[in-house]
Amino acid sequence: MNTLKLLIALSLLPVLAVSAQDKMDLSLDEAKSYALDHNKTIQNAELDKELAKKSVWEAISSGLPQVSASFDYTNFFNYEFAFSFGGNTTSAEDLNKIYADAAQQFPDANFSTIQANNYITQQIQSMANSTISMKNQASAKLQVSQLLFSGQFLVGVQSAKLAKELMEKSYNKTENDVTNLIINSYYSTLITKESIRILKENIGNMDKIVSQRQAMVDAGMAEQIDADQLKITSVQLKNTLKTMERNLEMNYNMLRFQLGVEPGTPLNLTTTLDEVINDQEVVKATLSPFVIEDNIDYQLFKGQEDVQEKQVMLQKSAYLPTVSAFYTYNAKIITTEFDINPPHTIGFSLNLPLFTSWNRQTKVQKAEIQLDKVRNSKAMLEDQLNMQSEQLKYNLKTAIENYNLQKENVEVAKRVYDTYNRKYNEGVISSLELTQSNSTYLEAESNYIQSVMSMLQAKLALDKLNNNL
Repeated sequence: MNTLKLLIALSLLPVLAVSAQDKMDLSLDEAKSYALDHNKTIQNAELDKELAKKSVWEAISSGLPQVSASFDYTNFFNYEFAFSFGGNTTSAEDLNKIYADAAQQFPDANFSTIQANNYITQQIQSMANSTISMKNQASAKLQVSQLLFSGQFLVGVQSAKLAKELMEKSYNKTENDVTNLIINSYYSTLITKESIRILKENIGNMDKIVSQRQAMVDAGMAEQIDADQLKITSVQLKNTLKTMERNLEMNYNMLRFQLGVEPGTPLNLTTTLDEVINDQEVVKATLSPFVIEDNIDYQLFKGQEDVQEKQVMLQKSAYLPTVSAFYTYNAKIITTEFDINPPHTIGFSLNLPLFTSWNRQTKVQKAEIQLDKVRNSKAMLEDQLNMQSEQLKYNLKTAIENYNLQKENVEVAKRVYDTYNRKYNEGVISSLELTQSNSTYLEAESNYIQSVMSMLQAKLALDKLNNNL
């Protein structure tokens, strides 16, 4: 029997080891770091950043040497080309017509002498009555081309590099947004856990009072209505607890999704609520100056302004010429007797746009208008961010004041509840007064928890604006 138990225990060791590994202990900083490596949104932003890098090389490669190769084969199906003039023989009249046409084309040449030469006449007549068989052709071509100068190419490369920098800033914004979500979900989970702890503690105290009161009812020392009133309060608290526990699981699920872990993975948040509520850090946030250049949104708009400036330069570069060179090698594999294509060819190309009916000028003007719009939007964003900074500092100061007030209210409500509880045990007050006091205490706790969350969220919003997450 002991051997069987040992075998069963050994067989369960791998399962227990996997379960232990699946559980994740995460502090707030560890949660942020883990999300930056596993969050799917950040992974997509990383891929977008890689695409931007490839786009830079794509722009650069268009100005680097280009090499192409081709192979051509042509079959003429033994076609024969004849030099006859309407028949199988060429008459003297036809030859005279050939000489007359040639004399008109070349007035300086002495075709009368050629016409008088019988040998030449015979050769022309023989050629005119001959046929040539068209042989099949095959050739392989290798061409190398190089862009020497293009204003649009140079500006295009600069624009691609700026677009890459802009994508990197967009990636930083994505990291900032995800980190903000992680922190907010972490806070919400801690707040919900604290609410559950308070409810459980209150339910335990209430059940103890119910048990004591029911014992007094059974002994004939109290009325059943008092015990029933307390039981109703206890049941209501337990229903509230179930709702809070479901909310806690929802918070965990949201945190798992944002972290990028498998659903159902056990999470243990090691940072406590007391550690998060750092009065000195919170007050320090209200005093920190706002540096607009550190704001992610401002950096993105600044990058868009730079890109639009390059767009203006790109349209203006259309006035510049484009110069390119090429070299071609044509290998004759199968050729005809009349192949006049040279094996080596080198050349230069100069393209200078002269007049496009104001098309280029219009494009430049449109790009300049777009640049003005971006600059106006950036100026508006500066004003909005400065006002937002002042508003968020005001919100945080208000949240701190409310937090301190609600914290004091909890202490007062707890003292009142303890006093009513003692008086109830002494029989001085009724169960209704005790439940009302308990409700007041729970409401004070709820207001305190809400003030904590409001203060943390106000600080989080300010930290996000300052890029200080």
